[in-house]
Amino acid sequence: MKKWLTLLLALALLLSASALAETAPGFHAEGLPIVDEPIHLSVLAVRWGHMDDSFTQNAFFTQLEEDTNVIIDWQIEYTTDWEEQKPILLASRNLPDVIYGSNVFGDSEYSNHAEFFLPLDDLIDQYMPNLKAAFEADPDFRNICLAADGKIYTLPKNLPCRPNVGLQFFLNRDWLDRLGLEMPDTLDELTEVLRAFKNEDANGNGDPNDEIPVSFTDFGGVYTLLQHMGIMGDANATSTNSYTMDKNGVATFMPVTEEFKQGVIWLRELFAEGIIDQEAFTMDDTMRMAKQQNPEIPIVGMIYSWTPDADVPNFHEQYEVLPPVLAPDGNRYAAGMTSTSRNEFAITVFCEYPEVAARWADQFYTPEASIQNFWGPIADGCIQKNDDGTYTLLEPPEGVSADDHAWDMSTRDFGPKYIPEGFSDKIILPASTSDAQKLELAKVAEEYAVPPYPTVLHTSEELDEMTMLATDIISYVETTGARWVYEGGIEEEWDDYVAQLNQMGLERLMEIRQAALDRYYGVE
Repeated sequence: MKKWLTLLLALALLLSASALAETAPGFHAEGLPIVDEPIHLSVLAVRWGHMDDSFTQNAFFTQLEEDTNVIIDWQIEYTTDWEEQKPILLASRNLPDVIYGSNVFGDSEYSNHAEFFLPLDDLIDQYMPNLKAAFEADPDFRNICLAADGKIYTLPKNLPCRPNVGLQFFLNRDWLDRLGLEMPDTLDELTEVLRAFKNEDANGNGDPNDEIPVSFTDFGGVYTLLQHMGIMGDANATSTNSYTMDKNGVATFMPVTEEFKQGVIWLRELFAEGIIDQEAFTMDDTMRMAKQQNPEIPIVGMIYSWTPDADVPNFHEQYEVLPPVLAPDGNRYAAGMTSTSRNEFAITVFCEYPEVAARWADQFYTPEASIQNFWGPIADGCIQKNDDGTYTLLEPPEGVSADDHAWDMSTRDFGPKYIPEGFSDKIILPASTSDAQKLELAKVAEEYAVPPYPTVLHTSEELDEMTMLATDIISYVETTGARWVYEGGIEEEWDDYVAQLNQMGLERLMEIRQAALDRYYGVE
């Protein structure tokens, strides 16, 4: 009955939308303006709780309104209460014309409420030449958007000046020098360095007992250390692919592999010696960050960060990137990342003129528009356009970080964008910016980056079944893994643990994940 009601609702909404979706008066299929007389679009976006909506008045959006005659009525929500507001909006069945940014809705909302969103394939073909050109140049940019039915309901982005390496490990160079140690090159050497951090007065304050070699919270955090052994997989328990790696097209649940078993044995060794923070399984992330940001003296020797200034602001200059160490299997590994994602733009069935919304969105899929929607407008003094075709990112106002300034002046990480191959080479970044620092830091690891698990799409039925299975499975993995790190026992309990996971439906869970992975790769 529920499925029939959903189908009837979807039909009613589509019929309503088709009745409304007449071509806008004075509409132009190409060129500017998009319409002869101003038309309003309601656009929903979500911002971090500490931010305002100043970006809506920047020179790029102001000029875009003048050029297109499309007036944007921004509806700004904030992350502080969006999780509570989101189901209320969906239940109201009265959405705005456009959804802007992947932090508004995720795969589950788009899949479970597909009746609210228009398929965009025909609109792309007719009215979005910039995006069509991007799809032709980079088929994966299109593939990432394909739903299980082969249609496109949300549009993608890729970000400029992003390396293929995500978070990295950093060691306190002052501690190494004080103890007469070199930057480690192998996993065994790393273990010895962390052991020295624990047993000696590494921070030089006269107290050999206040050093914490490495600090994480919960099993998912501690699991991050296994990257040194090539064991990846998103440790976020809310991810639809938690702890899963793509091994040559095969979805592999790492917590039942021999590599994982050996990795946990190593983690147990580190914890037993006090190398891993002894409060790892009892403190929250606020407590962990308080330790890393101790204002008096560094007490954490190795951190895992984008750039050190974000995690150890008082002593970030002491932390040096750790190049990937040689793992026991003879390889080096780093956590890879992608700058491409979907769900950055969607048109709802409530939009009266979807062709106008599509043409407006297409204005974002040029390199110049994309960098302005990542760092801020050229006309507002955020970017300087040079005569030789390059672009220089300008220094932010005094007392404001480049990252904060970019968030104030643009949609930054969210919204439609496309940077073609090679265009990032035309962007000149001040060395002081975190973007430039990250590109430099990533150089030591780029060749060892393990690609992240593909951003596959699941059907609503798959998502429902996955959620039901994964909730208990991930909880069992994390509870058991934490206990093994805390007190040992993995070797004696391993077979029973694997059997229990299979009894809980792990094999079916991986069948679902494999099916989605096969669709992503086009496997029949």
